[in-house]
Amino acid sequence: MSDRRNRKNSTAILLGSAIAMLLTFACSRISGDSMNHKKTIIDTHIHLWNYPRLHGEVYPSPDKHPIKWLMRHFSMADYAAADAGEQVMGVVLIEACGGPSGDQLIASNERMFELADQNETILGVVGKLDLLSDSFESDLATLMKHDSFVGLRTGGSIFDDEGELREEALEAMNILESKNLSLDIIGVKPSKLAKVADQLPKKLPIILDHFSHKDLTLSVKSEWREALAILASLPNLHLKVSDIQLLSFEQFDVDPLDQFNGIKSPEAYRDILDTVFTIFGSERLIFGSNWPVSNRAGPFSDQIAILDDFLSDKPNAVRDSIYFKNAIKAYSLKK
Repeated sequence: MSDRRNRKNSTAILLGSAIAMLLTFACSRISGDSMNHKKTIIDTHIHLWNYPRLHGEVYPSPDKHPIKWLMRHFSMADYAAADAGEQVMGVVLIEACGGPSGDQLIASNERMFELADQNETILGVVGKLDLLSDSFESDLATLMKHDSFVGLRTGGSIFDDEGELREEALEAMNILESKNLSLDIIGVKPSKLAKVADQLPKKLPIILDHFSHKDLTLSVKSEWREALAILASLPNLHLKVSDIQLLSFEQFDVDPLDQFNGIKSPEAYRDILDTVFTIFGSERLIFGSNWPVSNRAGPFSDQIAILDDFLSDKPNAVRDSIYFKNAIKAYSLKK
């Protein structure tokens, strides 16, 4: 009864209906005719918050993360305005608190579930827990009471000072695998993760956020490419094509947290997209915007235009996989 797949309540019914509507919408086209193909999107990486948040340290915060342009409310209504009419049929909400622990961290996750309950466009919630905590299993059980819960996100804390996977982190990953959940990884260089690739669970869907922490440059460095190739040898690893315009950061003379008008030309990102497409293929790339943090480098519509241009010479099935089908599989959104 504790397995998320076996729980049935009104939220699960809404989720199933949303997915059914999504698939019906995606398939309502003339087969083989790209002019009549209706683009469907699941945005797998958005953040929402009220500012200031109520549960301890926050992201952004006046002290540790003084990002003035992010210090306001961000709601689903704001996101709906930002997507500018694109065919976004669902989103995955990523918990983004900055530092609470214990009850405060649970409360911050609970707020995300409340938002999901209020908006059927939110197809899943990726929560945040300390994988190293003694209370990890009990905290996970608390989050699993919510049918919108699809997985967790973690970062560099899973490694010790020598770059080895912490035993507690590996145990937590195995628990997630046994519960049919997923794990997003952020802020970890692929070269570091590749060194422990053989230790990672073989069935846990692992999603590497934001081009697997690529340097903010338009060049494709061999270290990044070679490490991704090692990681891609594990069929359960996926790469999130998210916040792509931020990769043009080095072209601008701005402070690290300033907003800027990122490069719009799709051609500037072609080498990067060609690289990840070649390495991971069409079945393991997943679209995400990183909204509203992505506003740092440009609007939602620019991200879509860049990816659309890259996909323009590829079959509709490839486009559908990257824009929404891979998300359904990786996050177990389809009941």
